[in-house]
Amino acid sequence: MTNKVTLNFNGKEVEFFFGLSFLGEFLKNEDLDLQGIFSKISTDSYSFIPKLMYASYVHNCERKELPVSLKSFELTDLIESTNYFKDGSESSKFVEPFLQSIIDSLPKSEEAKDNGSKKK
Repeated sequence: MTNKVTLNFNGKEVEFFFGLSFLGEFLKNEDLDLQGIFSKISTDSYSFIPKLMYASYVHNCERKELPVSLKSFELTDLIESTNYFKDGSESSKFVEPFLQSIIDSLPKSEEAKDNGSKKK
C-alpha cells in the first residue's frame, strides 16, 4: 500500500504523506470520518482537495523534521498551474493513491472473507 507520493509541479517537487498518522490527525482536526472525506472530495473539491494536500504536505515536513517552505496559497497556485483536478493532473496523482490507501485500509466484508477462505 502506498502512503506517500512526490509530485512535480512544473519543476517544483513536493512530497506528500498520507499514511495512518496523517489520516488519524486529519480526521480529528477536520471533525470528519472516512465517508466525510469521500463526500468532500466529490462535492467540495476546489476547496477541500487543496486543504487536504496542504495538510498532507505539512505532515510530511513534520515527519521528516523539514521546514514548511510552501504556504497554503502557494500550493493552491501550483495545483492551479497543473490542470486542477483533471485526470493526469498532479493533484489527481495525489487524490487517486490517497483514496486507494483508504480503501485498502478498510476491513474486508464478511462475504469477501468467506469467499477467500473457501478457495483452494
